[in-house]
Amino acid sequence: MKKKISFMSAFAIGLGALAIAFSSTTASAQSKSWTRGAGPTNVSWSTSGNWSPSGAPATNGTQITFSSAGNAPGIINITGSTVRLGNSTIQGGTYNFAAGTLFFGGATLTNNGTAYIQNLSINSGNILTVAGTGVTTINNLTSSSTINEGMLAVKSAVNWGGSMTNKTGVEVGAGGTLTLSGAYINASTTLSNSGGVLKGKGDGTNFFTTLNNGFVMQNDGATAPTTTLFISDATNFDRVISEDPNGVAAGATFAGTLNVDLGLVNSALPDNAQFPLFSFDPTAKIGSFTTVNLANVAGGAYDGLSFAGQGGGVWQTGVATNGQYMVFNENTGYLSVVPEPSTIAFAGIVIGMAGWSARKKRRLAKVLAKK
Repeated sequence: MKKKISFMSAFAIGLGALAIAFSSTTASAQSKSWTRGAGPTNVSWSTSGNWSPSGAPATNGTQITFSSAGNAPGIINITGSTVRLGNSTIQGGTYNFAAGTLFFGGATLTNNGTAYIQNLSINSGNILTVAGTGVTTINNLTSSSTINEGMLAVKSAVNWGGSMTNKTGVEVGAGGTLTLSGAYINASTTLSNSGGVLKGKGDGTNFFTTLNNGFVMQNDGATAPTTTLFISDATNFDRVISEDPNGVAAGATFAGTLNVDLGLVNSALPDNAQFPLFSFDPTAKIGSFTTVNLANVAGGAYDGLSFAGQGGGVWQTGVATNGQYMVFNENTGYLSVVPEPSTIAFAGIVIGMAGWSARKKRRLAKVLAKK
């Protein structure tokens, strides 16, 4: 009987230990909802009344639901601390995460509302996946957001205004749109556009750079990637630059669709204007675009123009009403505005006439001098 009691006691103790272990595991993976129940003016992360269940969540691995109910939308002041979120959801409303660092370690942020994140960090070896139906703007204000050796996977609408430093990649997946509006420095690997949409800033003044292995526009097997670059005028335009850390040109992989968007061009571009949309090492080029589009030209100087492949990576439009046509050469990355051949010929005739007139004047001057 004693042995039986001893066994049962041991069994009970074991169950208790398991319960404690389970309780600890559950507590460390807690779930909280941000309700801002402390009132519309209290935006502190550490205020217990702003959370349901009541009490500020742990700053490591908590799964947060940012509700759109009540006072919830607005600024969330992280008050200088580093918050490491688990898989979290923004249900709706507009949020601005401020005054701290939002740190992700292999988490998914599902945003079905509008989120502004000023400080973002992704730890080494982990991936932050941004998904959902909402728009996430990162570094929309003054502070700096970086990816520190982790990876940003975009599967929704993301506007990025920060620098990407020492990252292992940015993947724009099917259903994702990454709009770039800052300085982009990648000291380790590639910018990958897999079945999503990569866009320039939209005002024709954006430069985004990928270092070391160059940029990769890769087909994920389901949806081909799309890259959109905007032109504002002859000196302001989006471009992609591929360099190594020493500033030496690196490789490029082309695939999918390129949209050259002229929606910001208010008048005809100068004859012979050159736009280095892609800067890279041409000897390290891989692949080709399937389609090149000239977008947003209706009603403008280039109304009705579209690109057609000429073979060998060269794309050319028809002739616009102003006599110009455009040529995009994948092998150099340049878009060129070419005047109509008759215009060039006429210019040659004018130059030739001017030369003939000058020679005639010189001969006449010599004859008069002899007299």
